[in-house]
Amino acid sequence: MQVMGARLARALGPQADRLQGLAKARAGLVLAGGAVRDAMRGRAVHDIDVTVERGSARSAGKAFADAAGGALVMLGQERLARVVLGDATVDFTPLRAKTLEEDLRLRDFTVNAMALRLPWGLRNEIVDPTGGAADLGARRLRVCGPRSFRDDPVRLWRAHRQAVQLGLRLHPATARLLGREARLAGKCPPERLRDELFKLLGGSRAAPVLRAAARSGVLEATFPFFRTMRGVRVPGGKGIIRVLDHTLEAVECLDRSFSRLRSLYPLQAAEIAAHLREEPVTGRSRKALLRLAMLLHDIAKPRTIRRTVDGDVHFYEHEHLGARLAATILRDRLRVSEREIAIVTRVIQLHLRPGYLAGAARVTDKAAYRLIRDAGTELLELVLHSEADREATHHGKTVAERGQRAAIGRILAFRRDLRSRVPAKRIVSGHDLMRELSLKPGPVIGDLLRAVDEAVALGKVQTKEEAIVLARAALPALARREA
Repeated sequence: MQVMGARLARALGPQADRLQGLAKARAGLVLAGGAVRDAMRGRAVHDIDVTVERGSARSAGKAFADAAGGALVMLGQERLARVVLGDATVDFTPLRAKTLEEDLRLRDFTVNAMALRLPWGLRNEIVDPTGGAADLGARRLRVCGPRSFRDDPVRLWRAHRQAVQLGLRLHPATARLLGREARLAGKCPPERLRDELFKLLGGSRAAPVLRAAARSGVLEATFPFFRTMRGVRVPGGKGIIRVLDHTLEAVECLDRSFSRLRSLYPLQAAEIAAHLREEPVTGRSRKALLRLAMLLHDIAKPRTIRRTVDGDVHFYEHEHLGARLAATILRDRLRVSEREIAIVTRVIQLHLRPGYLAGAARVTDKAAYRLIRDAGTELLELVLHSEADREATHHGKTVAERGQRAAIGRILAFRRDLRSRVPAKRIVSGHDLMRELSLKPGPVIGDLLRAVDEAVALGKVQTKEEAIVLARAALPALARREA
């Protein structure tokens, strides 16, 4: 199997000439894995793997980083040399076996076990010991060997993700092997599981991957609490639905919302898209975190289910308990940052609030402001979450689509109004309040500032003097509450 150098050059973009130059200066560099696969399919390559047959990965990575002006990071107990160049990464790794062919046979799937020695000319032979090119042509995903999942349980998740994202189908033998080995997903190391899940959740089609993982048992083996969610059944207008089924459908609805931002939120579509691309931690976007919040938003329902004598079903306080449970999972099982935990848990804790407002006779300015204040930088996530959650709800009392859209529209309109007339800086500070009201530092100062902020937002206070008057009037009640 041969591949034209021109196709490689197009797929690798600006890294093509850089890699060619490095390979001409030092022998033993091999383009391997997904970069070869995607180049053969005519797709742009941003994550490039280079196997180092001679010399050290560190020295090859350093030479490339110096030539390309990238940042060198050593990972994997100093075995992997990663060069970061904007949104592209080039990883240099040593051989894991005596020969390149043996190294490729140790990889996960045959379509990822092809290589091309550098530098390439007009035509070069692909090293393909496992038949990856034939599998790629047949659009199938096949493991390189029977121990693939045992050697690395993270591959159980990768199989589902790559099948969906690459448009491949699992080879029947691979599908059977995956089903038998699904239980091993519980042994995935936290950091590597996190990285694989964020590739899934940050992609274009998360719901089909999660549904496949649920069918195979990988989802429940990784996160046992989903097993209890599958067992909770709720009667409703469309028959019986399991909480897990609702969750997966809600992720699917969220996927559709991402593709319809312009029609759903014409005034905010560009802002929402840019917001979702933000990365609180490099490589982990708000879009992925929102999907993670949706996946976890009802995890406390099995613990909070209550049935009345009339047959009604309630899950009182499940959003608050769910936020606490999610924080533990995110911290211990996925090892994400505290900032990411705060984003996900805030969405979970507030996910019912927009629905409550939609069920009210009207959304008052005060109610809209308080939701905007409490959601903070996660308001846009909360809006998207609530709409997808409503769309996927078939049990109990549901909020009508028109009411939900009207409530969200009112909240977003009030947000625009706030931005146009409320100053970015507070008109009164905590030091001002302490000085004018003879107060000492304490929780009451924060309460007074929040009261002033709300009055400013509602147009009741416009000057510093008016803010002091309001704070003085509110102080007795707040002081009694603190006592």
